[in-house]
Amino acid sequence: MLEDNHNLRITIAGARGTMPVCGADKLIYGGDTMCVLLHMGTESIILDAGTGLREYSKYLAQYTGMHHLLLSHSHFDHLLGLPMCSAFYQAGLSFSLYAEPRSGLSAKEQLLSLMAPPLWPITPNAFLAKVRFCDIVTPMFQIGDVCVEVMAGNHPGGCSIFKLSYQGKSVVYVTDYEQGTKTDNQLVEFAAGCDLFLCDGQYSDQEFPHRVGFGHSSWHEAAKLGQRCQAGHTMIIHHAPDRTDQELDAAAALIQREYGNCTFAHAKEEIIL
Repeated sequence: MLEDNHNLRITIAGARGTMPVCGADKLIYGGDTMCVLLHMGTESIILDAGTGLREYSKYLAQYTGMHHLLLSHSHFDHLLGLPMCSAFYQAGLSFSLYAEPRSGLSAKEQLLSLMAPPLWPITPNAFLAKVRFCDIVTPMFQIGDVCVEVMAGNHPGGCSIFKLSYQGKSVVYVTDYEQGTKTDNQLVEFAAGCDLFLCDGQYSDQEFPHRVGFGHSSWHEAAKLGQRCQAGHTMIIHHAPDRTDQELDAAAALIQREYGNCTFAHAKEEIIL
């Protein structure tokens, strides 16, 4: 992937929310939780470490440069793939892990709270790869030639929204985001004119009123946000765990009729900008 001729490629390693699932009715959209891989020039950037990260361990091991893992937040469904990612146990590989401090815990301390007995039998000290922990404390930083901008989303406990820009193209990643506050206007300004808008749309319009405070949006509101920020393409992510392929197909058809440039993320889907 990092050796091809495309300067900006996005791979959906996992698009499910809340918990990983499996079943014959969940093959198209997949059952792995949130993980998105980006090839931006020569940079390898990973957005969240859900269970989708595990399957791409062999790909990560083929690249000996620095992998940059950006965590939106440290809820289990966005971290579960990391302890099982074999690339972290391979000498000669390097990772930088970025996260905003939360609940008084640094990026490293957040991972330690997951990878420690009794929740997990080993700690990050078992990693053979070099792992550098970076606290996100500024609204903008660089990863090589990639500019990373950060804003706060609307989610219990907090969640980072990322905008990654490279050579005039930009990708905005909005997972675990609840619609309907003043943050919507800030997000529209933050994401204005982006090429790809990845946005949480876990609920239907009928479900959302019964899920207020859970920290997620409806797929209609995700599509509207993408339209408001004039995104080149909107892709709905963080599918509800019980949602079947048939149900997501029906929702995707409805949204596409209304918004045109909005689709639902599929497992292992690749987008080239």
